Amino acid sequence: MMQTDISENAASRILIIEDETLLSIELEILLEEMGHQVVGVASHVERALELISRHGPETDLAILDVKLGTSSARPVAQRLETLGIPYLVLTGARAVAEKIVGDRAPLLSKPVDFNVLRNTLSRLAPPQAA
Repeated sequence: MMQTDISENAASRILIIEDETLLSIELEILLEEMGHQVVGVASHVERALELISRHGPETDLAILDVKLGTSSARPVAQRLETLGIPYLVLTGARAVAEKIVGDRAPLLSKPVDFNVLRNTLSRLAPPQAA
């Protein structure tokens, strides 16, 4: 698992990389309720890489689905790792996710338990102080 300690940075700028529209919307709402800012939402690999290029320096954390449509999100995970951006994985394909990210990121299974997600996010990216 990436060892970057986001809590020291009071992280709150999060990139959502998820191809299920309803889940993306729910994630945006949850993140905003927790005091985070969503810097972008991508539903396919090309858009995710574009957003990472544009917002990488200001991104504290990404939420990543490892299967975006019919494509593997491996290039996205690799780019995040190269830039040192921590991420967590939401997936319906745990075995595939484990092959792609191993133990470099927390893995949460779909359907998402929002309490588990909220607790994981609280550990990885606490809201900024007002």
